[in-house]
Amino acid sequence: MENLTPKQLEDYNNAETLAWAANDAFKLRRDAAIELATMEDSTVEYSPVENFDIANEAFKRLYEASGVLMPREAFKGPEPKEPFASESVWAVMSSEQKIKATKVRSAIAEQLKDHGVTTESLRVIMTEDQDGKKVFKLGHVGNGIDVGDHSQEYDHARSYNRVMDKKNDSLFKVEVDGKIYDVRSGTTSPAYDALYEDCRANNLILPDSKQASEEYKDDWTYTMLTGEPLTADGRVRLRDVADAGVGRNVYRPDDDVRALRVRPVVDIE
Repeated sequence: MENLTPKQLEDYNNAETLAWAANDAFKLRRDAAIELATMEDSTVEYSPVENFDIANEAFKRLYEASGVLMPREAFKGPEPKEPFASESVWAVMSSEQKIKATKVRSAIAEQLKDHGVTTESLRVIMTEDQDGKKVFKLGHVGNGIDVGDHSQEYDHARSYNRVMDKKNDSLFKVEVDGKIYDVRSGTTSPAYDALYEDCRANNLILPDSKQASEEYKDDWTYTMLTGEPLTADGRVRLRDVADAGVGRNVYRPDDDVRALRVRPVVDIE
């Protein structure tokens, strides 16, 4: 990708968007084909035929259009990886959101690789806003990251006050396609609950749990909800996982014990 001209890169990105749209259209075409196959009387019911024709034409147009901008022989690469979300979440994401999540995932993993974040540790989860609208977030599973000296039980660098300081923007902010993503801003209570449910449903190690402590040979950790305001009395909201489910606690913003962690989470609009 580094060798592409700005124009070629623009074509590549547009073609990628078309390719994802073609992938969605392919699924619709398959569904229409199944509907057509199970039609009882083709002389009476015509809508399955029309549905298939529409889906088929949409797929062909999108596929061919992506090939104009990104010739198959010019851009050969690895096959697409498995979705990094549960099947139910991936199915309701738009093509643009999937592409955006893929790019942001790579960028965050690269920026925070020295803190144990990888593409495999970043998954898309789904919450809802007050109006019931679906909100997609890309979040780090497993234990959160320790931004202090891990050999020290206490380190001011890991306190909420230090984590939220503008001096740390260079660590926690990532730019993708001209948009800034702050990995602190998406770590909210609904996001943590969704992450917990996603890990439980997919048999992944639960975050901030005894299981994670044993697996990673680490402390039993807490995630600071850096995307939430402080409590009325100025405390930091914390989350962890106990036997009964998600645990809720609060700490002072200047507390800097080693168990305090930052969990990268960003919104995917």
